[in-house]
Amino acid sequence: MWTFGIPVTTPKISIIIPLYGRWDFIEHQLLEFSQDIKLLERAEFIYVVDDPKILTSIINESETLYKMYEVPFKIVWGYRNRGFAGANNLGFSVSKGQHILFINSDVFPNNPGWAIRLVELLQSNPVYGVLGAQLLNPEGGLQHAGMMFVYSSLWEVWLNKHPLSGLAPELDEASANKVIVDKLAVTGACIAISRELYIEISGFDECYRDWETDRKSTR
Repeated sequence: MWTFGIPVTTPKISIIIPLYGRWDFIEHQLLEFSQDIKLLERAEFIYVVDDPKILTSIINESETLYKMYEVPFKIVWGYRNRGFAGANNLGFSVSKGQHILFINSDVFPNNPGWAIRLVELLQSNPVYGVLGAQLLNPEGGLQHAGMMFVYSSLWEVWLNKHPLSGLAPELDEASANKVIVDKLAVTGACIAISRELYIEISGFDECYRDWETDRKSTR
């Protein structure tokens, strides 16, 4: 593990971000994080490298990125590709926050205070175990506002769908009423969960990754 800057000693929030394929989104995220003063005071930032091809490039640039944006962060390397679940579980293993925020590397906040607000909503609504966020495409349309599941007779599997994808954000009831809305599921691209619950459910299930590895090895 590599640490750049001096991280918060007792963070309230751990923000964990897996990296695979591309790493350059780090700079865009650090720029947004640097403008959220309250978040900097309460959060630690953990990037998990899940792709050996990008490790050297990330390490070479990280010191410069810290000097530019002054956002302390950690780089964690798990010595192999673990997949989404494995990478996030690895990030959690080195985290300290009371609440964990998992986000993808291509998720860019558009306003300060978003992470603290998400965690505060989770704390004040203990009936919910996980909260997601409304995600927008670059042009402003909805990318994610909850998910639904549809059974495919062709593939004989359940597929996840984003029913409001591409539509105006105002059409999402959560956006219109500015409240928490029950959804069947939320995407792992941005979710908040307490440390206590994450430990209770044993983190992300890595069996899908294991199944894929076993299947390929038998070919």
